[in-house]
Amino acid sequence: MGGVQGIGGPHGPAPERPAEARGREETSAPQEKVRDGVSLSARAQDAAMVSRVIQVAEGEDDIRMDRVAAARENIEQGHYQRREVVAEVAARLERLLP
Repeated sequence: MGGVQGIGGPHGPAPERPAEARGREETSAPQEKVRDGVSLSARAQDAAMVSRVIQVAEGEDDIRMDRVAAARENIEQGHYQRREVVAEVAARLERLLP
């Protein structure tokens, strides 16, 4: 009865492959390169813009709490839903963004 003969079998180790054959995979057809990509939804892009605005605002040292309170009140009353106010706020924000 025979025992374990090792990887090369009973005749010793397998012969070494030529250097140019090492690392090559045998394929029957050329393979196409796969390219990864990322696409962001409009909602994700908006969230990124809001994040940048918050970073800019946090970098400001002179936050006036009276103005913050007035802005909150205007939001609650629907003041910022008027077309001309939205346009002005957008124009001011645009100046802050890179």
